[in-house]
Amino acid sequence: LYCFCKWQWGLEIVSLAHNGAQALADIPISQPAIVIFNLDLPDADGIAVAKKLNLMAPQSRMLIVSSVCRDYQLHRLRDINFHGYIDRLTGGLLRFRQAIALIDRGETYFSPSYLLACNRLRRSETAFFKLLSARQQEILLWIAQSLSDEEIAAELGISVSTVKTHR
Repeated sequence: LYCFCKWQWGLEIVSLAHNGAQALADIPISQPAIVIFNLDLPDADGIAVAKKLNLMAPQSRMLIVSSVCRDYQLHRLRDINFHGYIDRLTGGLLRFRQAIALIDRGETYFSPSYLLACNRLRRSETAFFKLLSARQQEILLWIAQSLSDEEIAAELGISVSTVKTHR
């Protein structure tokens, strides 16, 4: 992808990060016009890193790249200021280039798979965010990161029994 962006499409690459920590270190310095951000990070929760990037470079426009559109991920994306989403598995290079061009012009691009998943989730009467309380959703986030009840309790400043109740 780097080769296409730089040599085929003539885009200037101001930074290339391979993990969340590197992205958080590079973005304040490089202040890119567009952040092409893969949510599937080896070292961190991609959505949490994207939120921090929003704060560090609020003028940057963000294109999210991911290989999955899980309900919980879609729900959490509502907290991020992003301008496009492309499905890495079905997007292809032409759509990827189209997304970059649109975002660069101040427009947005959302892949068909993302839009379908969002519509399905919005219509679902059994969507988890319609059934779970805000605290249960918060604990679900920590569970997804493989934390034990004790670790979750310590992170949130609540008792282990409260975590178990919400679990």
